Amino acid sequence: MSIQAYLDSTFSSFEDLKAKVDAESARLKSEETALAGLLDSERATARAQAQESVSELKAYIKQLSSDIKDHKPPPELLKSASLPPDLLQKLNGVKSLLHAKIVVSQLRELQSASNELKQVLAGNNAKSVESVGVLELYNKVACLIEELEANESKHFQLDKLKSPGSAESQSPKLKVIDKLVSRSFAYVNDNVLDVVANGTKDKLRTCLEEHGWPNEDAFGSSNPAAVIEFQNLFINVLKTEYLGKAIKSHNNPLPPVISAFTLLVEAEVLRFNFHFESDKATNRVDKPEWMFSWVANTIDNHKNFLMNILQPALISVPRFHDRIAVHEFITALLPVVYNKLANTVQELAKTIISNEVTSNSYLLSHLVHEIVSFDELLKERYYFTPYNLPNWNGLAGDVLTEECFKVWLDTEKKIALQRYQEILDMPNSWEIDWDIGEGTKPTISAINIKDLFESVTEQYSALRKIRYRLRFLLEIQIHILDKFYIRLSESISAFESMTSSLSRAVGGVSAEDKKLVSGVDGLERLCRIYGSLSYIISALGEWGEDLFFLDLWEHVSKVSSKDRHKDSHSNENQETLFDETIHSYLEKKQKVYSIISGHVRKELRQSLQECYQYSEWTFEDDNTSGDRSITPKLVRPIQSLSTLLTFLRRFFSANDYSRFSGLYGAELSRYIWDNVIQVNRFTVTGANQLQRDVNEMWTAWLLPRDKSLRRLEEACSVLVATSKETQRIISDESTVDIKQKLGLSVLTPADIRSIIPRRKH
Repeated sequence: MSIQAYLDSTFSSFEDLKAKVDAESARLKSEETALAGLLDSERATARAQAQESVSELKAYIKQLSSDIKDHKPPPELLKSASLPPDLLQKLNGVKSLLHAKIVVSQLRELQSASNELKQVLAGNNAKSVESVGVLELYNKVACLIEELEANESKHFQLDKLKSPGSAESQSPKLKVIDKLVSRSFAYVNDNVLDVVANGTKDKLRTCLEEHGWPNEDAFGSSNPAAVIEFQNLFINVLKTEYLGKAIKSHNNPLPPVISAFTLLVEAEVLRFNFHFESDKATNRVDKPEWMFSWVANTIDNHKNFLMNILQPALISVPRFHDRIAVHEFITALLPVVYNKLANTVQELAKTIISNEVTSNSYLLSHLVHEIVSFDELLKERYYFTPYNLPNWNGLAGDVLTEECFKVWLDTEKKIALQRYQEILDMPNSWEIDWDIGEGTKPTISAINIKDLFESVTEQYSALRKIRYRLRFLLEIQIHILDKFYIRLSESISAFESMTSSLSRAVGGVSAEDKKLVSGVDGLERLCRIYGSLSYIISALGEWGEDLFFLDLWEHVSKVSSKDRHKDSHSNENQETLFDETIHSYLEKKQKVYSIISGHVRKELRQSLQECYQYSEWTFEDDNTSGDRSITPKLVRPIQSLSTLLTFLRRFFSANDYSRFSGLYGAELSRYIWDNVIQVNRFTVTGANQLQRDVNEMWTAWLLPRDKSLRRLEEACSVLVATSKETQRIISDESTVDIKQKLGLSVLTPADIRSIIPRRKH
């Protein structure tokens, strides 16, 4: 189509075309005006928001500067998760620089205070360095250093936030500040603080020597002036105590010692070294208890002095007002004890590893036992916990490095396994202990295994490192329980194998071999296994509820819960540390119980089969003497089975035997029903005879008179029914009516229908 043709078909005239073009142009101009207005509005809104953000940031930085100066937490703005990462890094950078500014300001203040203190010391040569002005300036300098340490740590952490992914996280500016702070500390410590501290320490040391410390009467009540002099000097040393970087960064695992107490124990340390670091008779590796007794006696000898004279001095110095003098004295004694123990343990461990002296295993075991006991003594007698170290692992935790602990653990494991083997090798190891009291009777070996387990617990229960406790539990105690479990399992397998072999034997079997797995002898073999399993299960239940093992289980639960989602087989229903072991033992116990039940059931069937196999129940009563004795062939089975049941009644707990006798009564009732009543016909005399036999068995064997007995009694009552009315009911009525009219409560209609044809009337 041509343009001319298109215009002619779309527009009727030139005026029509012009009108439509003008209308479209007006519409576009209107839209352009509206969009321009909307754009101006958005620009105004954005400008207002930007101004508001700038104002907020200015206020934040101002507040941040003030908070840093006053050591307050940062404003919430910095913690906002909605801030863009780049803005958050910039804000962290601002805060880091502000911290640096504060640090530099404090360094200037430190330099000024240090110079002032240095000038006072220079003009005070002839005077005491303990003068008030010196100590006040000292404390000012020490406080400034502590504040600087805190600020230095803060701005370093912030600088890491500023560039968390970089290998060199600290900016060059802050590196310079860090070096400046370190150099300032070193200069102040060496040239100012140490000068004051050493002067006060020399005065205190001289006072101690002049008054005969550490004799108990050195600062007695008879010399109050000496007490006051000592207290003042001691307080001055406390005031010059600086617990700064030098102590915080040391490698000694022991808690930090206040220098005033270090001076106090110097004489006692000399005495300790005389007795236990020389060739004196008191220095014996096989008698570590002598050393610990000496330390405890030293603490006790000075306890009143520490509580009455030193405790008030500590309280008078604000920074030590919450310290306990006895605890600080113990802390000061620990380093010399630690050094002695660490060296001894390492030497013993070295000789054990190289197999130079085998007897050293027992020496190491004894030494560690005494260390653990000493830790408990400090805790129980003196309530000792190092200041600000509530989770201290004790001397045992500090002395036992990973290598030394492994040597000790292997030593204890060797001793425990040796004792375990001795228990099993005892002549009476598998005898039943009939004197144990109530409950199912255990074997001697099970009792001794429990004692061994608990003695091992005593060896390590006072250890404060959880992982050390767990390794003892898993590598020694659980290992012993597993070995005992395997031994009992092997005994079960041996009994089953012997029984199976005898049953398959072709030809005669010796009476001796048969006796091993039959009668009371066979039953006793099974009961030994059952009693051992039952006793260990009971012990495991008690241990699982013990506070010590509950604490271990709580720790294990916390650790395992973190990885539980990774292990689809983790047992979330476990409630104690020993549930898995209990489950294994319990499964084996149930198996042995089934074998015991089968053993007695087999003896029962064999005995009654000999009695009732060819019995005749259709005879008539021609005995006019009124003698109503049991079947003669039943006398021997009653005697032999009475022996078995008497043994079990004595062996089982009351609850276990009650359960067993109920099952035995049910089995006996079932046997008589299936093999006597259902396969014979009975005259009245025969039914009466059977009823006497049943009553005699239940009475002789002390079986529960439950529905198992009542079922047989009701069956006999149906068999002996002689009255015309009863016979009419049995002959004419339905089985349901017979049950109701004869007052039968246990027999079912099917039972009654099966009994009626057994009557021979």
